[in-house]
Amino acid sequence: MVSTNKIFNVTILTCISFIVLFISCRKNKNEQLPSFTSFDMKIKDDKNNLVDGAELLIFDNYNDYLNCLNSPNYSFITGALASGVTVNGKVLLDSLPSKRSYYMLAYIANTQLLPGFTIYYDNSEGTNTVPFKPENSSAIQGTIILRPIEGVLTFWTTYTQVASNSIKVVVGDNQPNNLSINQSFPGRPAPSEPYSVKMRRGTYKYYGLSSKYCTWTGEASVVPGTSSFVELPTCVAGAVSFYSSDNSQSLFPVEITLGLGIKTDTIFGTSQVGGCNINSANVKNMSLPVGKYSYFAKSLKTNCAWSGEINIVDNSCLEIDLKKCR
Repeated sequence: MVSTNKIFNVTILTCISFIVLFISCRKNKNEQLPSFTSFDMKIKDDKNNLVDGAELLIFDNYNDYLNCLNSPNYSFITGALASGVTVNGKVLLDSLPSKRSYYMLAYIANTQLLPGFTIYYDNSEGTNTVPFKPENSSAIQGTIILRPIEGVLTFWTTYTQVASNSIKVVVGDNQPNNLSINQSFPGRPAPSEPYSVKMRRGTYKYYGLSSKYCTWTGEASVVPGTSSFVELPTCVAGAVSFYSSDNSQSLFPVEITLGLGIKTDTIFGTSQVGGCNINSANVKNMSLPVGKYSYFAKSLKTNCAWSGEINIVDNSCLEIDLKKCR
């Protein structure tokens, strides 16, 4: 009969042997993992053509990757571990540490897609057939597809009262692009005209103002690789300039509402003169199509209020003095 002590000893020896074997296997497996890996990549465009002259950047930090992706012309490349340019559509980047995640950014400039503009292609909207994290291999092979990331907005107008630089257009909120339209078009101009702006994919607000008091506002969408046209239609308009010659500083600010909330603005102090050529916190100008409008103004500190009706006349500026409140 086998004693309990012998069974216990055999069990212990078996467990120890298993643990040693497990550690040995793990050690051998880790020793087999390569210390370095390489990327052997093909880069193609959205029409499946191999691309020469495309640059491939490899990052191991996501923020560095984003900073480069969002910088003008990919100029911010701090943190890139490796880079290379395709020859015959291929690029090899080697001696990169294995067992970590990588972020790949490939790009190239195209001067033929939209004449007059250099449009960038990259892989942020394309597809990568290679995973970001290299497998346990000494060489990773894959294909990167580049797609256009920029498009063109072209602004144009049939408004015939356009003199030199008489329509200013601002596109976007954070980094405005200023355009000047100095002639009217019976049809659309070419997208390479100076009334065009290149932007990345997105929907942007725009604001246009003519020297004849016409205004245009709206939103326009940029589709990468294409030209989109935005018409500023013919406009007949004038303007009104509000100010207050009341010297009582306790009156201000004064809020002005035109029509049923068509436009609102605020005067923050007194002014002895108004005029559409004055742009200040104490003189507020509003451009409107020709017609009659009511207005209502009130002090935000006192009970003072003003109201009336105005007649906007084409190509003219009406001045309204919110006189001393009684």
